[in-house]
Amino acid sequence: NEAKRIAHFGHWRWNLNTCEHSWSDEIYQIYGRPLGLPPADEQEVSRYFTAESWKMLIATAEKCRHEGVAYQCDAEIIRTDGNYGWIIVRGEAVRDAEGHIVALQGTVQDITERKQAEVALQHNKEQLRLFIDYAPASLAMFDRNMRYLACSQRWRSDYALGDDEVIGVRHYDVFPDISQQWRDIHQRCLAGEV
Repeated sequence: NEAKRIAHFGHWRWNLNTCEHSWSDEIYQIYGRPLGLPPADEQEVSRYFTAESWKMLIATAEKCRHEGVAYQCDAEIIRTDGNYGWIIVRGEAVRDAEGHIVALQGTVQDITERKQAEVALQHNKEQLRLFIDYAPASLAMFDRNMRYLACSQRWRSDYALGDDEVIGVRHYDVFPDISQQWRDIHQRCLAGEV
């Protein structure tokens, strides 16, 4: 239980014959629901999700329920205090001796911090892209294979690239006449030698 609490990781089970649900304590914590209450019914659980996430979650759970297809999906939640968060939900079918699906079981893990970090990273990438794009200098960024990651409008103008899409293209494919001397300098720069 302590490991699950630290990892923000809970488990659940839904008996399809009795419609009974069972939740581990961590799921109550994730949704912000008091521990003393029984697991919420489907109508209440639906209020813990944004409309888009609930629609996607129901579709994947129904497929699991009827076809036995295991699922994993990220879903945006709305906690009882009104704060938003993210979870990753995993589910699988449980079959009886005759192979009939009698229950679904799975896990829920709070991934809010990871999602917030992804959003922040995407924001930073966009800021860097805008900075490079509109820089008054001739700037370009390359990966280790000299593929363009970004370049400024000034770079495009200075090298007569116009609106040609160069992102992901090797610099040497854009400028095939670059001398071996410059290619060697580029490789030394990429290796941190210059």
